[in-house]
Amino acid sequence: MRVLPDTVVADLLSLDDLLPVVEDAFCRQGRGAVERPERPHFPVGTDTDGQHPAGAGLTMPAYLHDDDHYATKLVSVHEANLPDRAGSGRRHRRPKRRPARTRRW
Repeated sequence: MRVLPDTVVADLLSLDDLLPVVEDAFCRQGRGAVERPERPHFPVGTDTDGQHPAGAGLTMPAYLHDDDHYATKLVSVHEANLPDRAGSGRRHRRPKRRPARTRRW
């Protein structure tokens, strides 16, 4: 597996080239030509009080019908790897725990 930092991805992908591909994928999804199962997730580790998971692992598979390729996005979510979206350098606080909800597609 190759892990690329966002700066490398930005150098490799042009938004002008990428946006039509994303648009096509959304259009195909709207026509039912996409397999995108519910994403499995699982707890990882325990936090400092030992009562809750320290984070979560997620997998996000997808396949466009009649395409030669498919993809699976792997995600690791931990308090220490949540970027600061406001640019202040601070990390996000742990979100409040909410009961799990079931999604219907």
